[in-house]
Amino acid sequence: SDAPKTMEEALRKGSNYSTWNEWKGKYSKELQRLIDPTCDIPTGLDKDNAPKIIVRTNLADPLLDEGKKLAVALEKANAHLTLFEHKGMHCSIGASEDPESQKFMTLWANTIFHPITQAKSQIL
Repeated sequence: SDAPKTMEEALRKGSNYSTWNEWKGKYSKELQRLIDPTCDIPTGLDKDNAPKIIVRTNLADPLLDEGKKLAVALEKANAHLTLFEHKGMHCSIGASEDPESQKFMTLWANTIFHPITQAKSQIL
């Protein structure tokens, strides 16, 4: 019988895990990057003219681990990275009243509209 023998096999049977493993061998790295950005980090992120990258993680976000994984991969590539670790949910409800969200919006605005003198990589 092809019944699962372990709990892990049961949880993975027909799951996104098996679909992803089947799918990733069929398609280009560019398409894979849409699902797992760490699978193919672009080169040149360490150049002076490379874009500044902000990765925001939130403690109550189901994608917290993926955000941290992306930040680690970008840091290894010496990207101009700011990791913003927020204590809230995955969305910014009531952002105008939340000091952490205000801090993030200021960081975002300064990164987009004004050159910031900052370390190559930082965690906020």
